[in-house]
Amino acid sequence: MALNRFILRFRGNEKPRDQIDRIRALPGMKLLDESPRMLLVEGPGDLLRDLIKSMPDWVLVPQGTISLPRDPRPRIARAR
Repeated sequence: MALNRFILRFRGNEKPRDQIDRIRALPGMKLLDESPRMLLVEGPGDLLRDLIKSMPDWVLVPQGTISLPRDPRPRIARAR
């Protein structure tokens, strides 16, 4: 099982503690960060997807990364 990072967003007002406990109880699941309506977790994606299917108020999205340019402030080359 591959470990991946996922963002879980709750569509209600307050995340149900029992559902968070169910997510944390998955084998190999790690809660990395938490905000009032979101969780950042790392763990086996297949198990997490199966669990989230039974929790319709949650949206599961794989965490993405964006490559930054080498030079964040490119300069115009001067004519010689």
